[in-house]
Amino acid sequence: MTHRQVFVKVNASVDEGIAPLVVALNQLARIHTIDSCEGYRGKEAYVYFSYWGTARQLASFLHNLSGYLGDCLDSCGDYRLEMEWLAGTTMPTARIVCRRDYIGPLIEALTELAALRRSESGRDTASIGPRSSIAHRCRPQPGRFCDGTPRHAE
Repeated sequence: MTHRQVFVKVNASVDEGIAPLVVALNQLARIHTIDSCEGYRGKEAYVYFSYWGTARQLASFLHNLSGYLGDCLDSCGDYRLEMEWLAGTTMPTARIVCRRDYIGPLIEALTELAALRRSESGRDTASIGPRSSIAHRCRPQPGRFCDGTPRHAE
């Protein structure tokens, strides 16, 4: 007999430096983080995650998330969203990859997105998009990083 499955968030042990990004991703509905690393010796940090839904819904989620992050982080795009479907698996996975020093801006953007989605709880989470001013509040000033520091020594 098959029982109806429900999605729950669980606690897991993760690298300390990537933990806030894992938490931020897990604030988004239908996201299930799978693996992560804070990066080391010049390697990038990453978080693998899946989307509780179809492969098409994951692709749509990533497309919309990319648009949201692009608007929110503007020229601070030191991250990548990737989707892969490994042979022998039934569903694709996604990965967000960034330099270690870029984890903070991603956390801020994803946390604001989760808050926006909670306030719009009547909408499907897969349709993420900058429908309010929140997407524009975290846009950095020209010539500055997302945290406000100058891009070039002044």
